[in-house]
Amino acid sequence: MKKMLNNILYKLVKAIAGILVWVFFRLTVEGRENLPKGAPFILAANHTSFLDPMVIQLAVTNRISWIARKEVFNRPALRPLHYILRTIPINGALDKALDALGEGRVLGIFPEGTRSPDGRLKDADDGVAILALKSGKAIIPVGVKGAYEAYPAGERFFKPHPVTVRIGRPLFFKKQDVEVIDSQVIKGTKNAIMDGIRGLLA
Repeated sequence: MKKMLNNILYKLVKAIAGILVWVFFRLTVEGRENLPKGAPFILAANHTSFLDPMVIQLAVTNRISWIARKEVFNRPALRPLHYILRTIPINGALDKALDALGEGRVLGIFPEGTRSPDGRLKDADDGVAILALKSGKAIIPVGVKGAYEAYPAGERFFKPHPVTVRIGRPLFFKKQDVEVIDSQVIKGTKNAIMDGIRGLLA
């Protein structure tokens, strides 16, 4: 019953969001053909705006479970939305995210960890690399353009502006079955992921 209610609420929220995005942001999507079919994967995107999760979800047909820091659940007003979106709280360990991939879910992550204050791509945290290496699942780089201009960090209201979501080709990394992954392997992995995102923003 709870799962059915969650699915109904998700479809309702997505429908409303779709109308808003079409009216105000004229969403354009490129590269849908790069999305894997029939297997779980991880979307890794730049993060400049609160609009990012919404436009990325509308850009793909798969339902995304977003990974977020536990702190985002401290805002009571947003908890119902996180429930509907099946947001996965992360605080160091990635066990819940790995379990979700094992269930066949598609995950979304912002490697920078938080919104960019100036719209520029920042360095990634280690989490995206560790998740890629521990899971062995495909990483799909995603570049969102225009969301910063429409609704940057620090602004109370958005303004109409075209938004484009570009979906890159899958990146694959050898699965690491060790408890502690070598720091140079982590660094190389996250650099490769961020280079993939950077190329989509050019």
